[in-house]
Amino acid sequence: MRFIAPSTATKSPQRRLQEGQAIVLIALLMLVLFAMLGLAIDSGRAYVDRRDLQAAVDAGALAAGDWYENYNDLFSSTYGIFPKSKRVFEADLHLYSAPYPDSLPPPSYVGPLFNLRQDTDTINYPGNITLVIQATNTQFNGYQFTFSVVHQLPLAFMQIFGGPTTATVTASATSVVGNQRQTPALLTLSSGTCATNLKGSANLTVLGDVYTNGTACVDANLHEAGNCYGAAGSTCDTALYYCYNATPGFIPYDPNGPPPPAHPAGACAPGDTIGSPIVPAPSLPDPGFLAPSVGSYLTPQSFNVDNRGTYTEMYPGTYGTFHLSGASPPKCAFLDAGVYTWTNGYTSDATGSLLSNELKAPNE
Repeated sequence: MRFIAPSTATKSPQRRLQEGQAIVLIALLMLVLFAMLGLAIDSGRAYVDRRDLQAAVDAGALAAGDWYENYNDLFSSTYGIFPKSKRVFEADLHLYSAPYPDSLPPPSYVGPLFNLRQDTDTINYPGNITLVIQATNTQFNGYQFTFSVVHQLPLAFMQIFGGPTTATVTASATSVVGNQRQTPALLTLSSGTCATNLKGSANLTVLGDVYTNGTACVDANLHEAGNCYGAAGSTCDTALYYCYNATPGFIPYDPNGPPPPAHPAGACAPGDTIGSPIVPAPSLPDPGFLAPSVGSYLTPQSFNVDNRGTYTEMYPGTYGTFHLSGASPPKCAFLDAGVYTWTNGYTSDATGSLLSNELKAPNE
């Protein structure tokens, strides 16, 4: 008997409705894949652009500070920080097109008392790059140079998928020269008695640290907005310590006095700080003189406990009957650079005092 039925099964109506779905899914997945690839490429371009901009403003800000320290000039074409640092920025960022013409506006005055001069130069470059240079005379806090750059980076792929056409990339850098935030406001290199003498009937307010290699002879007429450093015997504890912060043009105030600013009685306002006496303080080297070279390490030396007030300083040479003694509680002896010879050996005391080369780093 012959069969008239087809040898292959016919497709069901439900299966015929599902034909072509795989192609659509693959197309959607490819679209997502290309979108992720475009995001990775545009993000990488933005990262490289951000790195280049940061390097350029860093170079410009450092050049501005360096030129001002050497020539104390803002505007001249020969030594001015504005034209010189601008060229450093352009060279570091490889800008081959000249900027659009610009002109410096008159200076503005900022700060709490509006007495700090600020010069601002805004430079626009082809390619949607805008550089803003600000030079601010912050008086006690030095001359501050701020470089800020904004670049509207065109996106290559994201705009195809409905994203923005550009990405805003920014960078900024600041340099400060002649500031008293890292150097004392008043430094005396002399190691003599009363090397710094700030006594009298008038009041003196110092915004910054007072540092002396000798003794500091001060009284309550010194209003110190910072720390007072001096050798053993200094009277830094008799000074009055005022509240302050690093804001340019800030006026120190007595924590026990009336507002402004509003502050708790006997304390500083939130965000402000107050100094303290630091006695004895280590000596600072004189930048005008080089350290003398040691021609021989055979000089006889002796161990003198607490010869620097609260600690012991030792000098290169030969030590005969050396041992750490009389240290209770145990103390430390700090060795100056050089060669030390213990002619009769070395022994510590019973309380376990240490030499500086026997100390371990804090993380050990």
